[in-house]
Amino acid sequence: MPLATLNTPRPSIPAPVLARGLAAAALHGLAMAALLQAGTPPWLASGLGFAGGLAANYGLQRDYIQRHREPQGRALSRYIADTSVLWALHLFLFGLLNGVVGTPVLTAQVVSSALAAGLGLCFALRPCRYAPV
Repeated sequence: MPLATLNTPRPSIPAPVLARGLAAAALHGLAMAALLQAGTPPWLASGLGFAGGLAANYGLQRDYIQRHREPQGRALSRYIADTSVLWALHLFLFGLLNGVVGTPVLTAQVVSSALAAGLGLCFALRPCRYAPV
């Protein structure tokens, strides 16, 4: 394998973008905890918390998401499409782990959120997604 192939720069996500994503994840966790305290079923609390985290993430990441030449409506549509996949994956995994397997709520939450966030990073690193100008 040629050395040039090994040294090809890989796309990266700036540290502030990751920090804002972690802040949105924290809001997700806080919303879920508050909903659980109010007696909401775990799967619903997880799904609503995740949706709240996605909404916060869009607000926090808006400048980064819209740094390309697409019209704002198309960028928002792309974000909604991507995050809908993440939300569905998260909710499916949480329901499977907690409801079917019997994994404790916290463990199911961490695992499903981590897998959805990992896929979200893959979306963000794709050249056609959210690429800077």
